[in-house]
Amino acid sequence: VAAVSGIEDEAELDLPAIPRHLARLDVLVDRRLAGEPLQYVLGRWPFRGLDLMIDRRVLIPRPETEVVAGYALEECNRAAASQPLGEPVHVADLGCGSGAIGLAVAAEHPAARVWCTDLSTDALAVARANLAGLGLPARRVSLVEGSWFSALPACMAGRFDVVVSNPPYVADSESLPPEVADWEPQAALRAGPRGT
Repeated sequence: VAAVSGIEDEAELDLPAIPRHLARLDVLVDRRLAGEPLQYVLGRWPFRGLDLMIDRRVLIPRPETEVVAGYALEECNRAAASQPLGEPVHVADLGCGSGAIGLAVAAEHPAARVWCTDLSTDALAVARANLAGLGLPARRVSLVEGSWFSALPACMAGRFDVVVSNPPYVADSESLPPEVADWEPQAALRAGPRGT
């Protein structure tokens, strides 16, 4: 209810509902009852302390993806420990989607200089919106449209300390729950006949 009405103080929940809030809530409930994932219904989802915009153009960030971001941060710590103080840790997030992993790395590691790539213009639009909400760490993030490594600047070849990705991994023949199969972008999930 708070996400729909904008109520931030629990005491306000005792006040009478405003009709437009009720109408909006009805729409959201109908969308959820139709099987649309809650994250898309709300249009946002938390990820490692970030409040990310999420819609059908990108995969829904899952707890497993938070673990991947954690591994990337561990690698950033290793890289930072082995180089002079103040030197950036260069990170590539390939197939970034919403930007969840790369933006979390930038937010949590002050030495991280992150390049996020994605082939999807739509996904990068979501990542751009999420980058806009990142604050100061956003200055250390670049979003680049293109395929995997080929989208990265040529001058960075061989200079990345950390490369992270959550690529498509589901085999084309593998069945998925309707909440995933019917709503999430299949190009970001499906990895061909054998998956990965």
